[in-house]
Amino acid sequence: MFGKYDYYNGTSMAAPYVTGAVALMDKYFSNMSAKKLVSVVKGSVRKLSDEKALSKGALDLRNADNPLPYTSDVSSASAAVTIKGNFFGSKKGRVYINDSEIAAGKITWSDSQIKADASQFANKNVTVKVVTEAGNEVISKVFVQG
Repeated sequence: MFGKYDYYNGTSMAAPYVTGAVALMDKYFSNMSAKKLVSVVKGSVRKLSDEKALSKGALDLRNADNPLPYTSDVSSASAAVTIKGNFFGSKKGRVYINDSEIAAGKITWSDSQIKADASQFANKNVTVKVVTEAGNEVISKVFVQG
């Protein structure tokens, strides 16, 4: 009991840390909406190779002032790929589909959504890589509906 430690992992152990992080961020960014707070916390992860972690990273509030981009949804319709998330940046970066760069004129870009023409990949499973102006990468997979 006393003087001994145990090792635990999983969501039951992560939940108190994330709750504390959100409370701390709420105090630090007192005028920020709850939705934006969640985005900042999700974007503050330190990337890991652990495939079990939903965020693919560990909570690291040192990144809260400069959150990493993340995706919340990747979808396809009419031979276009739409990537929703946060912290993509207001200036265009690059989008690759199956390692082929999509021309800048075929991309619409905002901090929370990117839409890219994927007509050459219609009816195929693809890997989409977004590289922000700052050099951060987000990779997702999607089926491109023709």
